[in-house]
Amino acid sequence: LKLYKALNDVKNEEELIVYVKNLIDRFGELPEATEELINTMRLKWIAQNIGLEKLYLKNGSLRGYFVANPQSEYYQSEKFGKILMYVQQNMKTCKIKEIKGNLTISYQNVKSINQAKSTLTKLGDTIHIS
Repeated sequence: LKLYKALNDVKNEEELIVYVKNLIDRFGELPEATEELINTMRLKWIAQNIGLEKLYLKNGSLRGYFVANPQSEYYQSEKFGKILMYVQQNMKTCKIKEIKGNLTISYQNVKSINQAKSTLTKLGDTIHIS
């Protein structure tokens, strides 16, 4: 339980590298499930940088929920404008729609954390955020 709390407290890639090194020193080679858990943290940070408050990966569908407050300045930002342009240029792979008052972005055929990370990294790189 302490390990999960420590992982949840990690705030950036540098801290994550130290966390992983400590895990390897303590337990040896990491199992695939642990690697996926580590990548979940990276995925969370990518989503936050894009402006997603929640992210779900279920049944091959990746769905991110944008800032819940429709009056947020985020929706007037250059970042959000670039996201809209990206979606227009990639309509076969992603869609933006409103679900129960929340604006979402969704991708189909995303079957793993690594694939989700790669997918959102591509979006983040396209709109020039880190």
